[in-house]
Amino acid sequence: MCHSKDNFGCVNEPLINIPLTNVIPDELHLLLQITDKLLQNVIDKVLERDAVEDFSKTRGQTKGINLSKLVKAINFLGILFSIWSTKNADGSESQVKEFTSLLGSQKKKLLNGLPSKLNEVLCADTCETVKQISTDSEHLYNQISDFNLSKTAANVISVQAKT
Repeated sequence: MCHSKDNFGCVNEPLINIPLTNVIPDELHLLLQITDKLLQNVIDKVLERDAVEDFSKTRGQTKGINLSKLVKAINFLGILFSIWSTKNADGSESQVKEFTSLLGSQKKKLLNGLPSKLNEVLCADTCETVKQISTDSEHLYNQISDFNLSKTAANVISVQAKT
């Protein structure tokens, strides 16, 4: 069991002890992890915004408008995407949301196109932060996936990624 404060989320001791400074994640898994976390956080923020807005709505008024706008914005990018509620053991609808799993090419489209659509579904302060993270991530991914990357450029990217 990893017990140090710098365990980096590991549960068990690694089979091979390689310092993290010597680990290079491949570009695809880096892209997948960044977009998964970013998309999950955007969905969570949209759900929070909808919960606040829907609280004061009366019966019959449309609820979940921002979530619907988010799904439409992603579909507009040419990505088939949906979000649904999971079911409880008794068959009733739970509060847990799941969403369509995307492939690498779809995630590239999402990273490139979604930031311009976020003004419609996120609060202004959150929107700007997400846009910046998305833009920085796309820029970093494009640099990492450049086959003509020099060693000097790779060192610069490494420093940028840590900040």
